[in-house]
Amino acid sequence: MNSKHILAVLIFATAILYAQAISGANPAVFDTDTPVLAKIVVSDINSFAAQWKTAPNVQTVKVARREIRFATLTINGVKVHGKLDGATAELYYKGPARSLKTIAESPYVKSVFVKVLPEVPPRDFFTEIRTLAEKGAGTPQPTLPVMREIIGASRVEQLFGVNGTGVVIAVVDTGVDYGHPDLQEALAWLIKTTDGREIMASSISTAGTALQYKTLRGQSASLPISQVASLEPLVLDADESQVLLLKPVKASSGYLPVSGQVFSVIDGTELYEVSATCNYAVTGLTSRSGVYKFGMTNLSIPWYGGYVNVGVVMYDPDQPGVYTAARVDINNNCDFTDDPELRYLGNRLVVDNPTAPTVSLGVAGGYFYDWGLWFDVYAKFYPGWDLAGNYLSIFYDFNSHGTACSSVAAGRGKATYNLGYLGPQNLRGIAPGAKVLGVKGLWWGMVELGMMWAPGFDVNQDGQWHWTGQKRAHVISNSWGISSFIYDYTAFGYDFESAVINALAAPGFLDRNYPGIVIVQAGGNGGYGFGTITSPGTAVGAITVGAATSGHFWLALGTPFYGFRWGDIISWSLRGPTPAGYVKPDVVNIGAFGIAAYPVGWGRYWYNTPEDWDTFGGTSQATPLTAGVVALVLSAVADRADPATVDPFLVRQFITSTAVDIGYTPFTAGHGFVNATAAVIAARSYYGLPAPRAPVALFRTNSAVNLGTSWEFQWKVNIPLYFGYLLNNILTTQWASYLQTQVQQPRIGMTTLYLSVNPGGQAVGLITVESRGSTLSISASAVTLTPVYRKTAQLNIDVRTLGGYFTMQRLGFDETILRQADLVVFRMAYPFSAFDPEFNYAENVRPVLWVFGWTDLNNDGVVSISELTWLNYGYQRGTATEVPVAKLSSKLAPSQRLVLRV
Repeated sequence: MNSKHILAVLIFATAILYAQAISGANPAVFDTDTPVLAKIVVSDINSFAAQWKTAPNVQTVKVARREIRFATLTINGVKVHGKLDGATAELYYKGPARSLKTIAESPYVKSVFVKVLPEVPPRDFFTEIRTLAEKGAGTPQPTLPVMREIIGASRVEQLFGVNGTGVVIAVVDTGVDYGHPDLQEALAWLIKTTDGREIMASSISTAGTALQYKTLRGQSASLPISQVASLEPLVLDADESQVLLLKPVKASSGYLPVSGQVFSVIDGTELYEVSATCNYAVTGLTSRSGVYKFGMTNLSIPWYGGYVNVGVVMYDPDQPGVYTAARVDINNNCDFTDDPELRYLGNRLVVDNPTAPTVSLGVAGGYFYDWGLWFDVYAKFYPGWDLAGNYLSIFYDFNSHGTACSSVAAGRGKATYNLGYLGPQNLRGIAPGAKVLGVKGLWWGMVELGMMWAPGFDVNQDGQWHWTGQKRAHVISNSWGISSFIYDYTAFGYDFESAVINALAAPGFLDRNYPGIVIVQAGGNGGYGFGTITSPGTAVGAITVGAATSGHFWLALGTPFYGFRWGDIISWSLRGPTPAGYVKPDVVNIGAFGIAAYPVGWGRYWYNTPEDWDTFGGTSQATPLTAGVVALVLSAVADRADPATVDPFLVRQFITSTAVDIGYTPFTAGHGFVNATAAVIAARSYYGLPAPRAPVALFRTNSAVNLGTSWEFQWKVNIPLYFGYLLNNILTTQWASYLQTQVQQPRIGMTTLYLSVNPGGQAVGLITVESRGSTLSISASAVTLTPVYRKTAQLNIDVRTLGGYFTMQRLGFDETILRQADLVVFRMAYPFSAFDPEFNYAENVRPVLWVFGWTDLNNDGVVSISELTWLNYGYQRGTATEVPVAKLSSKLAPSQRLVLRV
């Protein structure tokens, strides 16, 4: 027995020892509807089924020359499924935790591992804003600034010609629709060579026996095709959500006779059977062997009506038995001859028309992660295009959220949209030259695997994690989180997800040569109360982003405001501190709201328009916007420093030290509003590259991360359980050594002070300000926001009505004092009896409070929409809301009056 197998036994023994007691999550979640993924090991599947007066449905499927016995059974309406080994079964469940409680108590259950699933906001969080838009006559204002101008990305491109080229942003989310014209060029390639190297390419082509490609920075290069071990689009389906198992079929009279046959699709731990309803035409599609490989899709795409079941064929036009071509019946007419050809060494986009697509079903191939259920006993990463034609994976976006994130981060702006009073617009992202590594991890919740793979970790043939020595991405963008505070045994910041984030951000923790990676993390939309940050936004190692405002989206929706402002905090943005007391968020960016490209077909399905855009926002949007700024910073210094080796903490310093103070407390806005121009100037000055002469000051403190015994618990018990027990993996050598020794605290630099002190005591911290290229005069002082004016007005407004406009005079408020204040907060509250008169905990009404500047253009004394400058607004699903406006005097013209609307 070699050392690797001994290590495996050690890890699995540890997992089994703790599984029943720890379960991977706090047992309290079983009393909630928190969405979970669970692995349930059953000693006797038949006895277990008999206990619930049911019987397992058992089938045998052949995958990669392995025969797998697979069982499905339903217990009191709850579906579980999994692999059989004799009478023993490894069953899986995904759904509300509450439904699992009685099942887990069965005497036939040997162990249960529960993973709480990370989530993104529902669609209506981003689109319900449309219901508040008021149409009206107005004047087009196409020159008004939108997100690139507000954040400073356009200025970066003007000054330096920097657009993110050479940098890869990993968007760990719901997938990405690369078929959208704005994202087709964001797709990169991963070339693995026969001598073990990995090459990231921005584009590929073939010339005879050579594979030609361009590097991420655009240099031309080539490689003999004989030295290519695998070639895949740079995407990862960490959820293994669409792997088609193909069957050999011979053509008869130009058709594949498959009607009525059943074909299997692997979806994580599930196996779906899809029936072909017709024979498929293949006339003219050359197969050198005479054997085609056929399968059916089971794509979950709501904007195409639900599940998309269409035929897929692979064939071998060049060499018998080498399946280098494929087609997908995109138009679902049982005829492959009119569908675009996909090539192993060429096009992989499953779209009907790349220049003007109306249907996009994803990317053929890319990598996927098998959980150790189907292809081997160990969980591993596999190339999605099997040249033997046994399987084909399809990477796609099942939700739209990941596509919107990718659009605002790195959209190319190819499509032109008519955005209301903003006029025709191209939706260019913050870093339109960067590549996007799409990671689907929110179908089954496998975000951790995606975050490991993006910075260059992989699994070898023995199932052991290792760092390859090369990053596949330079920054990770996470627009998801966990809101259930009790999901882990420890509080947010000490929890499972935060521990994974901290380890990946910290150089040297998982592998002594690993340089760490920049992780930009959404902090959540649970404000306005303090301490409303979610996990893993609480991770000290992440750049956590809150949501600030910009009113440009109102004009895009057809509301003819006179103008708008930006840079305030929206009511529902997270507030710090973390439970441990760390300052969060780190920065804020536009989250209320913006416009993003959405998957192909979105506009037709939801709005009966061919334009595939929609409103986007929340910290979901603020996060990829900030990741785009990180990409600009790394791209801007690429002539002096490899983006893959730049210290993640140094990047944090560039972003946080140059953020603009917008007048809010650190627990609300962190260091301030992200400023791309200033961050890039700071980075270029630091590395001695040409930049406008400007004071550059980088901040750091001597505060150290202190995660206490929770760090030991997570890395000795909880995380090994997840990777070793749930996923059948072996830890890296360095990582595994922590099982025998004390787990070291991660080395994570901080830009905020974190001091511990007993009541009545004192604590001393050190703030270091580093200047490059100029001499600075520095002073430090404490700043306190002190209430100077309070006033209450009581109004009687009928529920479910628009309450009209209220000047400060009408409300009895002193506008002069408000204009002089550093921060004004308007709060509105109303009785619970109006919010929920039935007391059934279902809202009847949602309070919305608006703040405007009013210019009486026609001097009639009556407020109209076209006379209003939008400042901020707030809404909550509760009985109260608040709307803050900082530096009010700078946002109101002298002739404008302050107006509220309810």
